[in-house]
Parts: sequence; structure tokens; C-alpha cells
Amino acid sequence: EPLAGIDPGDGRHLPPCIALFHSRGGPLEPAGVVLHDEGGRRVFTPGDGHAWTLAKWFFSCADFTMHEVVSHFLWTHIVAETFALTVARTLPWRHPLRRLLGSHLQGTLQQNANAAEVLVVDGGLFDTVFTGGDSKERLLAWGHRAWRYEQLVFPDRVAAQGLDALEQAPFREDGLEIWDAVVAYVDAYVGRYYPDEDTLRRDRELRCWSQELSEALGDRGFPVIDSLPVLRQVLAAVIFTPVAHTLVNKLQY
Repeated sequence: EPLAGIDPGDGRHLPPCIALFHSRGGPLEPAGVVLHDEGGRRVFTPGDGHAWTLAKWFFSCADFTMHEVVSHFLWTHIVAETFALTVARTLPWRHPLRRLLGSHLQGTLQQNANAAEVLVVDGGLFDTVFTGGDSKERLLAWGHRAWRYEQLVFPDRVAAQGLDALEQAPFREDGLEIWDAVVAYVDAYVGRYYPDEDTLRRDRELRCWSQELSEALGDRGFPVIDSLPVLRQVLAAVIFTPVAHTLVNKLQY
């Protein structure tokens, strides 16, 4: 869907495509690639020789474009910027939640300012390497509409992607181990400063932060922070955002 009608220009092609995989109780193995272009819908399988190789190349180019523009830049860098700005605007320096989140969001605004000058500026790296034309704007607009809060709650993300049904899934296994560590850390920290629900309800700065987050992301499922369980999950989700960035950036092939 996001690549439908995209024209990257300069003789480049980004056809809408789907990769199909199967598992026989072990690792995922490629089963086919479905490409949609001017000729319609075509399916390629490992038995198609050179055509199979070309189909995989087309898919890899399309997948890498979506990965860099949407999964990497928009869904980690820009989402983290929303958290950094709302924290800075609503939580004083000595507020315990700002002290908790500050180190995890450090450098976000500087990195994104650099990205604005190098990556997403007209004629920048995104245009010359990935998209071209108005593709960048269209992909970012699609990603903005498609993003949901549940993507930050790693167990929910795993379930939504069907990864919990696989016998082997390193992304799931490593991610859940880190998520559990973050949750334990957050639970211990919150317990120090919010021993009961009444303490949370009296926190005016926290209410202001929750309101700004709701205004920015509420239409995409971001919850109102009105209870301790919700607070713990939101804090874990915010802290996990840099982890998600590591998963989509540092470990790229």
C-alpha cells in the first residue's frame, strides 16, 4: 500500500511488493516475492532462476526504502523527538520522571537537527539514495498515519506481527529480554516516587505531560496516564524507543 503510485524518478523503480516466507519448525525461509507493476501482479519463487534473483533485488530495494524512511527515521527518530519535546516542555528539571527519561532521550534533538540538514532536506540523502520526487513526503505521510502506540509496547508488537507463533525468532527473543529488563527497572523506579494512585493524581506536571502526549499522539492510541499501570507501561515504552532505534539502525546488514 505505501508504495502504490510512488514514482522515485531517475529511472528507479519501487513497485509495491510482498515477500512470503515459510517455516518448517525452524528458521524462516523465503517462499516467494509478489511484485505489482504496470504489467499487473506477478509472483516469483525460488525455482524461477535469474528472475527470482531480480525479484529479490526489487523487494530488497523497496524494503530498505521503507526501513530507512519510515521504520528508522520516522518511527524512532521523530517519535523520540515527540517524547523529548513534551518532557522538556512540561516536566521541571528536578521532576523524577524527567530525571528518569532525560538520559534515554539525550541527543535526540541534536541528531534530528542534523538529519534535517542532511537526510530529509530537498536533494539530501533520502532523495538521492532512496526516494526522489515527492516519494519522501508521501511515505512519511503514510507512516505518520500508520503509526500506533502499540508498536512501542514490544510484547504487543510481537503479537501483532505474528512473531509469537514462530519457534525461532531472534528479534522477538532479544527484544523481549530487553523489554522485561526495562519494565523491571521502571517498576522499581516508579515505586520509589509513586507509592500509591493518590500520589500520581496529585502530580500536576505529570498531568500536563500526559495532556501534551494525548494531543500529539492520542489519535493513534496513546493512552491517558491516569493510573500507575499505565504510567509504568508508558515509561517503559518511551525508554524502549532508543532500543527500537538500535534494532533498526545499529544492527542493519
